[in-house]
Amino acid sequence: MTIQIPPPLGRWDDDERSDSKVLVICPTKDRPEFINTMLQNLAMQDMDIDLFIGDMSTDPKLLKNNWFLDTAIQHYQKVRKRKVILQRVEGHNQLFGYQAGLEYALDHGYDLCVGTDDDIIFEQSWFRRGRRLMDLLQGAGVLVGYTLLPFQTIDEQTAPDGYLDHPDYQGRLKECLWYHCSVLDPRMIQKDFEQVYGAFWFRPQDAKRV
Repeated sequence: MTIQIPPPLGRWDDDERSDSKVLVICPTKDRPEFINTMLQNLAMQDMDIDLFIGDMSTDPKLLKNNWFLDTAIQHYQKVRKRKVILQRVEGHNQLFGYQAGLEYALDHGYDLCVGTDDDIIFEQSWFRRGRRLMDLLQGAGVLVGYTLLPFQTIDEQTAPDGYLDHPDYQGRLKECLWYHCSVLDPRMIQKDFEQVYGAFWFRPQDAKRV
C-alpha cells in the first residue's frame, strides 16, 4: 500500500519572492494559555514570522513564570529560528501594547507588521497571502479584512443588498452582530461604532508618520 503525502501549501515562486521582515504584535493580559496556542499556530505557518508579545498582565511575572509558555517560546526560537520578544508594557488598553510593538519594529528594521489579538487563530497560508498583497499594494499603509463569528452562518453575517451604500449608513451592522459598543460623542448624540475583531497588516513607517 502506498501512502501519498500531500505537498505543502504553495510558497512564493522565485520570481515573486518577498524578503519583507514581518513582525506580529500581540498585546495580552492574563492569558498565557492563549499566547501558547498562538505560538503553536505561528509555528505551523508556511513562512517565517517574528512575534512581539506586549505583556500587560495584572501580575508582571505571570507570563515569565509560566512553564508551558516558556517551553513554547524556546521551541519556536530553536525550531523556527525566529524571534519572540516578551516585553512588559504598562497601560490600560491594547493601544499601549501596539505602540510598544511599533517602536520595536521601527528600531529593528521591520518592513511589515501584523496587529492581532491573543485569541485569533490564522489559516496556514494567511501570512504568506497577506504579505503578497502588501507587496503588490505598495501604496497601501494598512490592510484589513472581515472576521466572521464562528457560531453563525455566513448568510447571517452578510449585510442586506444596498445596506452599505445607504446614505444613513455609519459603519454599524447591528443586524449582522458586527458592532461592539455604543458611546456618546461630544454633542451628546448616541451613535454606534463598529469594532472588527480581526488582525490587520500595516507598514511601521506609515504608522509612525500618522
